Parts: sequence; structure tokens; C-alpha cells
Amino acid sequence: MHGKAAMLVSMILVVGNHVQGEDQHVLLSRALKISGMSSQIKALDQTLFSSLPADAFSDSKTRNRAEKVLTKAADQEALLALVHDSVKQDFDGESLEKVLEFYNSRLGQKVGRLHGTALAPSLLRNIREGRKAVASLDEARLTILRRIIRSQRLIESNTELLRSVVWGLLEGFSAASGNPSESTTEIDLTAIVRAVAFPRNRTEDIAMLALANTYQSLSDKELEELASYQESGAAARFQAAVHNGIKTALYQTAKTLGKSINNVGEPTP
Repeated sequence: MHGKAAMLVSMILVVGNHVQGEDQHVLLSRALKISGMSSQIKALDQTLFSSLPADAFSDSKTRNRAEKVLTKAADQEALLALVHDSVKQDFDGESLEKVLEFYNSRLGQKVGRLHGTALAPSLLRNIREGRKAVASLDEARLTILRRIIRSQRLIESNTELLRSVVWGLLEGFSAASGNPSESTTEIDLTAIVRAVAFPRNRTEDIAMLALANTYQSLSDKELEELASYQESGAAARFQAAVHNGIKTALYQTAKTLGKSINNVGEPTP
């Protein structure tokens, strides 16, 4: 689960638009779509579910039931609205215009398409098997990827996202069990996150694998241009706004998942 959280942070790069007189809601909705963000949000439930260990359920039948409960309960449009509202509250129009300028470029459109399929099951498998691919990269390309990791604060953000996932799972399971939610707040989340998280160097490896796999079709020149954009102030501010929305979306998804895990033992209506 923590590996997927790190990968998620690596992939979430969104865009915006700013046109005088146009409705901001429409512009932000378009931003989420052309960046590939909408597709990633819609995949959050399945991404989290697939990251659960095989022994989380007693058998395959129980696992399938839990997946059906989650799929039915997950509200993708509501999750998109959470991220949309976060960007609207935390981001300024001038920076939004600069971000859109990049993603409306030829390279930006290409990157947006890559982000849209970043959470596809086949690509996630490639990440798990991607050590050889990373080892084959020359130092110049690895250096550019490290710049992107630093500019997006992927290592630090991973811990925050993992915390949201753990918190949501605990809250969801507690609510479905009929226990008061206050009992969950007494749990030392920091200790839990430390127990389940990868060491920092392993998290860096996962981020590198994710970026190398997602951006493998970019030339060195294109990757350099992407890194320069990510290091801009506008990109950093937008990334921070989106990150806040993703934390909330992951919490809500994990909470729904926690409820579904607890409810699979109940008789089917």
C-alpha cells in the first residue's frame, strides 16, 4: 500500500487554465481532465484495493465481495470535486495560467496522456519489475529524474499520503464496527506509518521506478524541459494545492475501503 502511495505522488502532476471572463469551475474541470488527473482519481479505489496483501482476506470469494462493495460505494465524481475544490481554494489564477501554458504545449499534452494511464494495472506491474530498466539508464537521465523527485517533494509527500490512507482505513473499519470514531483518534498514527512505510531510500527507489516507467517515452530533451517546468514556482504552488486535494481523496477512498473490508463478513442482502 505504501509503495502505491509513493507511486501515486510521483504521477500526480496537474494543470490549469486561466482565460479572462471564463468560468473558473469550467477551467479547473478542464485542467483536471487534460492533465490525466481525472483518470487517476477514478482509479484510486482499484489502486488501493489491489495494493492490499493477499492475506488481507480469508479467501478469494471474500476478496471479490469486498471489491464489489468498494466499487459500488466509491463516488468518483465526489473525489474529483474534492480535488477541484482544493485547487480552487489554494491556487491563484496567474500561476494557473502558467501551468496551463505548459500542458497546452506539445510536450505538455504528451505528458498529460502519460499521466492518464499511469495507474493502469499493466503499468503498475512494470513498476514492480522495473529495477532493470532503471539500472540501464545513464547518469544524465537519472539526474533529471532526481530533480523532478526533489521539485515535487515526493519523499515527504509520500509520508503524508500514507498517513491519510492509514487514517482512512482505521476510521472506515471503526465506523463499520460500530465503535465510536473518537477511539481511532487516540491511535498514534505516526507510529503506525513508521511501522508500515518503506525506509527513505526504498521510497526513493519506488519514486524513481515510477517516474522512469511513466516517462520512458520522453526524450532526454523532453525530460529536461519537464524538469525545468516542475522546478518553476507556478508548478510548485499548483502541485501543493493538488496534493491537499489528493490527501482528502485518498482518506475518503481508504475510509470506504475500510468499511468494505469490515462489511464483507455480513450476509449478502
